[in-house]
Amino acid sequence: MCSFDNLAFLTAGEAHTDQSWSHKIIQGLSLFSRSLYFEDFSAYEYFQNFLGLVTGVCGIPEGQVSNEGFVDEETRRLIGWPTLSPFERNPLPFLRTLLNLRSKGHGFSQTHVGMVLDVRALTADHF
Repeated sequence: MCSFDNLAFLTAGEAHTDQSWSHKIIQGLSLFSRSLYFEDFSAYEYFQNFLGLVTGVCGIPEGQVSNEGFVDEETRRLIGWPTLSPFERNPLPFLRTLLNLRSKGHGFSQTHVGMVLDVRALTADHF
C-alpha cells in the first residue's frame, strides 16, 4: 500500500515538493485516518512516545510503568519525556476499542499498530 506520510499524494495546482511536515501533524493524521503501519522504526518510536509508552527511555523510577508500558504524566514530566504526550491515562484500551469498531471485524493484530496495542515490541527488522 502506498504511504501517504509525505502528504503529497493529491495536490491542486502546482505541487510543492519542498514542503515538510512535522512528526506531530503526520502522527495525528495517521492515527485519525486509521493508518496501521509505520514508515520506519523512528516513526514507531515516536508513536510509542506520543502515546506515553516506554521505548528506550531510561531513568524511569520503578513502579511508574503500567503492565502495558504506560508512563504516567507526572513521571514523563519529571524525566523529560522526548515527545509531547497528551495522555493522562493509558490510551491503549480506548485505541483498541476504536480500531475494533472501525475495522468492522477485520483483524489488525498483525499490523504495526496492532502489535503496539497488543503490547508486542517491534524491532528494526519489522520495517
